[in-house]
Formats: sequence, structure tokens, C-alpha cells
Amino acid sequence: MGLGGIIGGTRSGTEFDTKNILLESAYFEPRSIRSTAKKLNLDTDAKFRFERGIDPLSIEDGLNKAALLIKEICGGEISKIDVQRVDKYKEKNINFEIELFEKISGFKISNKEILKILNDLGFEVKRDKKFLKLKVPSWRPDIIQEIDILELHI
Repeated sequence: MGLGGIIGGTRSGTEFDTKNILLESAYFEPRSIRSTAKKLNLDTDAKFRFERGIDPLSIEDGLNKAALLIKEICGGEISKIDVQRVDKYKEKNINFEIELFEKISGFKISNKEILKILNDLGFEVKRDKKFLKLKVPSWRPDIIQEIDILELHI
């Protein structure tokens, strides 16, 4: 037995003579992981990673990559992959007031530089008159509101 996103069970480990492996790739809600681990007083590598949030769109790619690496290193064959989804990923969009950067930071950078920085950070950007309409990358669960964008720059 194990506790998803926090700790694996000893029965799920491998030995030198292990022949068959079941790979599981999952996304766990960071708040749930943090809360459960705290209640049980558990501090593990898995808990450390999942409580900070992972890219929910990386789950299937990660599973496929792990399966290919195991096959490449250990040999064998990959069986059918079964993907179960509970929730569909909802993209996050934020309206970012361009002038807010200077108001908060106290210095000015050009709109062109702001656009370059945001694009380099993986944001999809569309210009509006006073705002930039930002599509937040799926691997940035820490970006929730406009001020979070400023923290990336300062």
C-alpha cells in the first residue's frame, strides 16, 4: 500500500528479478497533498514535488518517456497504455496592465522588452489597448493573478 503523491508502498518496489512493471503517472492536487502529509507528519520527495504543483499536461508525456527509457535500458516490451482522466485541464488567462510594472517596480522597460520576457517565459500574449491578455503556461501553477506576473520580473 502507498499514499498517492506522498509515499509508495514497499510492495510496489522492484527487485533484481522483477519481470513485469506497472507504471502509473498521476496528477495530485497540491493542497490535498500538503494537507494529508501534514496530518500524517510525512515528509517525502514525492510530497515535496507534488505539493508545489506539477504540469498537469505533462502526465501522459512523462508516462510515455518513462516507459521508453525502461525499454531502452532494460529491454522488454511496452503494453497498451490506458489513460484515465477525471478533470479536463482549464487554462488560466490573466489581463496584465502594462503600466502596472512601472508602478510597482519603480523602473520602466519598453513594451517590446516586456513582450519578449513574457514570451521567453512561455506565456502566450495578445495585446489589447491597456492590457496584455496572457495565457498562463500549464507548468506554472504558481501564477494566479496579475501581481504574480510582476514577481517574475522583479
